[in-house]
Amino acid sequence: MPETGLADLVRVATALQPSAAALHMAAELLGIAQMAQPDGAVAQEHAAADVASDALRSPAPASPAIPDAPAERPVNSRLALPATVSYLPPRPFTPPEITRSLGDLLPPGRPPKPLQSLFPPERGRALLVAVATQRRPEGDVDTERTVEILARGEPLAEIPRQWVDTSRGGLELALDIGQGMEPYSSDVDRLPEQMRSIAGVDGLMLRWFEDCPVGGAGVLVPGELSPVRYHLPPVGTLIVVVTTFGARGSQPPDPLVLRRWHEFRRATTQGGIPLVALTPLPVHRRPSGLPSQLAIVTWDRTARVQHTTNTTRVAACVRPDMLRRSHRS
Repeated sequence: MPETGLADLVRVATALQPSAAALHMAAELLGIAQMAQPDGAVAQEHAAADVASDALRSPAPASPAIPDAPAERPVNSRLALPATVSYLPPRPFTPPEITRSLGDLLPPGRPPKPLQSLFPPERGRALLVAVATQRRPEGDVDTERTVEILARGEPLAEIPRQWVDTSRGGLELALDIGQGMEPYSSDVDRLPEQMRSIAGVDGLMLRWFEDCPVGGAGVLVPGELSPVRYHLPPVGTLIVVVTTFGARGSQPPDPLVLRRWHEFRRATTQGGIPLVALTPLPVHRRPSGLPSQLAIVTWDRTARVQHTTNTTRVAACVRPDMLRRSHRS
């Protein structure tokens, strides 16, 4: 039995649900072998076909003929298909499944907690203040030192002042965008705004680098599309670098990167510019071979304000001779 004819026959049976005689005629038109039918049924169907043919050739009668009532079919009767055909009813239409949102798929409950910052929220600002401020002799008059100088009979060249923590002088925030800092990108993105609230809008300078500010491809600065060579800020400006020192997970940094950090630390020391490093790496994960005099603050939830202050106080201490040199320049 031809496959195409059989498919068309099934389509006719599904769409029209004709009588057995009409289905038999459709099978013949499709080139399918005649079906075995009861005697009398074949003659009746041929006679009906002859009558229909004569009606087409003869003119139509003057008065419309009343059509015969259609023959009733038993309720439970099935179409007489060839013995080799198994009729499958059409599958019901299934509408496409609508993709639901993640909120519909999750069970009801409390919303997930937001990601926690590296610094604990209850003391995060105090820790950032300890990192972003420097000690300067700009407080009240230091009476004890003044009396001591005068008691020795020495001239009072300048009035001694008490040391205070201040954000005056400006802050350069250098952010590492290397592969080692990718897991902490959300905290790094929020850090400039947090530092701006401490140093002020005009007191914050931003730089972006990879592994180390000096050497390599240079640094990115606001308003420039291409990296430029790094230059130290004015004397008295505090530099805070946020970095993993070129380390990428458990992979240590390249020795060349470590040499650049030594050069960077040497240049800031000679220029009288305080330098503080903020890193998410704990002590046991920091690369070996970093400059020994580099003030490093651990940027995680174990940080304490007093320990951070002690670490940065010496590094971010601007001596009076540095300030005088800055004013002369």
